[in-house]
Amino acid sequence: MERRTVLITGAAGRWGRRLARQLAKFPIVRVIGLDISPPERPIDGVDYIQADLRNPLLVELLRTEKVEGILHMVFTSGLSGGHGALSPEDAFQTNVMGAMEVLAAANAAEVKQVVIKSTTMVYGAHVDNPLYLHENAPLRGTDGKPLLRHRYEIERFIADFRRNHAMNIAVLRFPGIVGASGASSTMRYLGQPTPPTLLGFDPLMQIVHEADVIGSLLHALVAEANGVFNVAADGVMPLSQMIRRVGGQPLPIFHPFAYAAERFSLVRNNRLANKIMPFELDYLRFPWIADTTAMRGELNYEPRHTAEEALDAFRSSLRLQSYRDLLPKRKAYDGIQAFLNRRRQEDEA
Repeated sequence: MERRTVLITGAAGRWGRRLARQLAKFPIVRVIGLDISPPERPIDGVDYIQADLRNPLLVELLRTEKVEGILHMVFTSGLSGGHGALSPEDAFQTNVMGAMEVLAAANAAEVKQVVIKSTTMVYGAHVDNPLYLHENAPLRGTDGKPLLRHRYEIERFIADFRRNHAMNIAVLRFPGIVGASGASSTMRYLGQPTPPTLLGFDPLMQIVHEADVIGSLLHALVAEANGVFNVAADGVMPLSQMIRRVGGQPLPIFHPFAYAAERFSLVRNNRLANKIMPFELDYLRFPWIADTTAMRGELNYEPRHTAEEALDAFRSSLRLQSYRDLLPKRKAYDGIQAFLNRRRQEDEA
C-alpha cells in the first residue's frame, strides 16, 4: 500500500507536535512537519522542515512530496515569539495571511484535504443568541481581542475560497479546551483559585477535552471531511459550576466596573491581566453554546469525554501540580552529560 503524505504546519507548536506524534504511529502515513521554529524534541518518523509557511516554494514542496492532506495548526497569540513579543502586524501576517497562503498553495498543488482548527467564539456572545448556534449562524465575534478578529478573517476567507474551489476544507470549531496539559486559555482561567466572574451573570458554557481536539482533527483528515463542524463535549453547565468542579471559587465583579477597566489600554495590553481574564467579558455574560448535531451526523465523530469527565481530568492535573510544587527542587547538575563529555574527551585524546 502506498504511503499517504501529510503536512502539518506549526509542527513545533503544542497542537502540531501532538498531531505529528499520533500520525507517526501509523506506518501507512508519512508526516512532514513545517514550522518557522525548530522542534524542542524531534519525533521519530517525522521529517521536519524549518521554514516560513509563506515561502513561495511551498507549492513546489507539496507537489514534489505528493502531499495529500494538510493539518494547518499555525496560529500565534502574538504575546510572544522566538525573539520577543510579536507586533500586531506580524501576528496578522502569520495568522491570516499565512492561512491564505496555505490554502492557495494547496489548491495549486492539488492537495485533496485541508483541516483547520478554529473556535466557537467566532459566533460571538450576545444576549439574542439562540440556545444552540448552528454552523450556518452569522459570525459576530468580530470585536474585542485581535486574535478573535483573525479567526473571523480566516473563516470569512475560507467561505469565499470554498465557493470557487473544489478542494475539501474542514474547519473544526472548538469551545474552551481542558485536559492535563494546562496550556489553553480556558485552563489558565479555570485553574485560578478565584476566577473572576460578572456579578449577576452565570452563562451556560461548553468545553471539550484536549484529547478530543486531537481525535476530531485526525478524524476529519482521514474521513476527508468538507465543511464546518462544531466539536464539543456532551453536556453544558453554568460557569460557576465549572469553576467549583475543578476546585475554584468564583470571584464576582460588578460588571460596569469590569467593563470600565477593560477599556483602558494598560489593562487590555497587560500580560498578567490577559492571563487572569483571557476572554472578552461578554463571553462570561451572554450565551454562545454551539450545536453539535453535524459533528455526530455529518462528521460522524463522537467525543470520548463528557464535559464532567474533562473537568475531572483537569482537576486531577491541578492536584498533581500542587504536589509537584511542594517537592524540593532538584539540582540542575547533569551527571550523564558530564560522563559523556569525559568519555568524548578520552576518545579524542
